[in-house]
Amino acid sequence: MPEQRQHGSARGHLMNAFYFVIDRKFLPFALIQAKRLTGFFNSDVHIFFEGDSSNLDITKAVGERVFLHLNEIEKYLPDSLPASTHWPKIVYGRIFAPFLLSTYTRLIYLDADVFILRGDDGIWNIPLENGLGAVHDLDVLNRAPTALKVRKNKPLYTKEQWLSDIGVIGDRYFNSGVLVIDTKLWIERDWSAILADYVIKYSKSIKMFDQDFLNHAQQGLWSELSPRWNYQPNIAECGVTRQIKPVILHFASSPKPWSELRKGNINDLNYIFHDVFEQELAAINVDISDYKKEKKIKFFTRLKKILRKRMSDLDMPSKKEKREFKYFKSRTETILDYINVSHSSNRFADRLEIDEPLSVDNIKAVFDGERFRPILLLDDFLAD
Repeated sequence: MPEQRQHGSARGHLMNAFYFVIDRKFLPFALIQAKRLTGFFNSDVHIFFEGDSSNLDITKAVGERVFLHLNEIEKYLPDSLPASTHWPKIVYGRIFAPFLLSTYTRLIYLDADVFILRGDDGIWNIPLENGLGAVHDLDVLNRAPTALKVRKNKPLYTKEQWLSDIGVIGDRYFNSGVLVIDTKLWIERDWSAILADYVIKYSKSIKMFDQDFLNHAQQGLWSELSPRWNYQPNIAECGVTRQIKPVILHFASSPKPWSELRKGNINDLNYIFHDVFEQELAAINVDISDYKKEKKIKFFTRLKKILRKRMSDLDMPSKKEKREFKYFKSRTETILDYINVSHSSNRFADRLEIDEPLSVDNIKAVFDGERFRPILLLDDFLAD
């Protein structure tokens, strides 16, 4: 296990901290959010950088209450951990970093593809009976992840089959992009041994690696937080942002606002945050074009999309549009129903202050020839 370590501010009055575990690709995004966190929260921020640190000069970008750690975690990871291009080995670092931050009472791990919208120090006082708070992955409320094989928006696995294959009993599954951790309870567990044993048993089945593992290891042992703390695209597209007042926006799906070429005029989530990230990156001398990835689309695929869009504009919906509308409406209703029931039954460990049940009536969406894209307003996310 990593050696437990103290930090200067932790010995003072700051007893809580956020932390990131990133590689070179996500370093600029962690730096941007670290600055926003110190502006909204009275807490420290730790950035664990893993990888080639040569020619890395970011001393000016690391400000007060932001601490940078270079290659301190990977050496503690068990051998032969499954990984992929989308889920590199360092994703397991979030599990072990708390041992290096043991003097803090509470920690919040963040993926770097987040955007801090506002502060709420009440998160540090929420009861965590078993040491972990997280937000349910709203994309898998009634089905397996779309990351598995999909046909016409339907995974080829049932939710029950998928969870059983990764060693999770029941139907609860959280997204590990935001984790609220009771440090003392967390570091009491032998994570190296638990992880090594899990890999032996389930390595052929896991697809979302550390997230699947944590859901297995913490099943029945996590407190559910409201979507305010991990506001994923599927809920952000439901038109209820002003009611929920999210704290952490999480771009959990692909493409990201910074990786997609900005085109068209539909104000969906990526479109309205593109310029925000462009400005934030420019402030630390990073060009957003370095992250652009133009997706190559076959000619006939592009042509079909154009034709379906024109049919939609003429009020002649195609079969694709009808199918996509049914899926979009069903997904939205499922998510809002879940939040309404969870709120009314006090399932969330934190307080979700909504005056009336959330409704699909607030949603405006446009069919772009391929899918329905909700029309969103940046002010809804940034408003006080």
